[in-house]
Amino acid sequence: MGLIWSTQPQFDAQGSTDSRNLAATSKTVFSRSSRVLALLVIIWILSVFDLFFTVAAHQAGMLDELNPLARPFLDTQWGLVSLKACSLTAASVILLALRRHRLAEAACWSMSVIMTLLAVLWISFVHAMSKPYSGIPQF
Repeated sequence: MGLIWSTQPQFDAQGSTDSRNLAATSKTVFSRSSRVLALLVIIWILSVFDLFFTVAAHQAGMLDELNPLARPFLDTQWGLVSLKACSLTAASVILLALRRHRLAEAACWSMSVIMTLLAVLWISFVHAMSKPYSGIPQF
């Protein structure tokens, strides 16, 4: 399995490449650094999606921010945008610096899954709010 995930050709003791190893390295998926970078792009896209729906729902009066750190920033026009951009930038810089480590990749995968689930919740919320509700039970 290590050969499939490696981007480096494998050499034998004489310094020549083994044809089996070349075949394995031609099936390389991506290096860890590339995966971390791709996952960070996905996290940024999903974070912008989340930010858009958070601000829209708050302005429509359908959402009260429960995060005590973000609540004061939601009252200003660009406060929450600045907070989200600064926190994402700081996290991205740290993860890019550690992009060759397994823990950084695991953190990116975890955050990607969490942000995807959050996007699904937002889509479900918007879908539920778009249905008419009369408030009168039907018998």
